[in-house]
Amino acid sequence: MEKEIIPTFISVAICPQHPKMTESKIFFHMLTGGKKYALTKKEYEILTDPDDPQMFIFYQYLIYTIYRRMIPHTPYHFKYVTNMLTQIENRVKKIEKQEEEEKQKTKKLMKNN
Repeated sequence: MEKEIIPTFISVAICPQHPKMTESKIFFHMLTGGKKYALTKKEYEILTDPDDPQMFIFYQYLIYTIYRRMIPHTPYHFKYVTNMLTQIENRVKKIEKQEEEEKQKTKKLMKNN
């Protein structure tokens, strides 16, 4: 079951639900060093997973940065953010691959019956 994203100041800054360019998307783009304008719903769910301590720490870091409204312009910041976004993207790809494999298995089972 898919979780609904409750629109808050933080979720709007990280995962806005509208396609238009906004200040939040521009800020997030600058925060990520030009890597992303926003996270997708799946990426946001991975980021906010309470059972994943690494993502929890990254989410807290993003919240802190967003509340400060100041991007730390250090190489460490951009390396950390890029690394974590890559991990999130890789997890989404893995989940999508598993979903696709499940669909293929279901098609084969339906075909055989």
